[in-house]
Amino acid sequence: SLDTKDHKEANLRAKPVLMEFDRILAKAEAATAPKPLQNDLPDATIERLANHHYAALLAQDEELRTEGLSGFPDLAATYSEKNGAGFNDSGMQRIGATIAETLAATEDALARGNISHVEGEVAELLDLFRINLSATCTAYRKLSMAVLRQ
Repeated sequence: SLDTKDHKEANLRAKPVLMEFDRILAKAEAATAPKPLQNDLPDATIERLANHHYAALLAQDEELRTEGLSGFPDLAATYSEKNGAGFNDSGMQRIGATIAETLAATEDALARGNISHVEGEVAELLDLFRINLSATCTAYRKLSMAVLRQ
């Protein structure tokens, strides 16, 4: 609301509001514009993306352990909030086995230089940071290997 019933006053008050609205629309349009294809990324950007990926993994793990068990009914049965008990031995063994399997597969992919193992994660990172990076460039491989190392 412009807080006036006078037509001339409303037009005067509306101009700054419309200018702000136009600025917001221009910013949104720029954000949705296609990004140019890049063939290189600075090492600092690669490190930042890999660190973000690692932080996201830690946050997902913490969420699973504290509040996200509803999607995992078999694990939920092994968790107790009573007296802060957390997971029982069976639940921890299952989590440990899953982590061991994932770690082994990731270590194998890292040893082989198999970047397809993290293709989805790299695509999500690039999308999140609005980077259009050629999958055939050296920087893509460097980023993928950095994500594998995390």
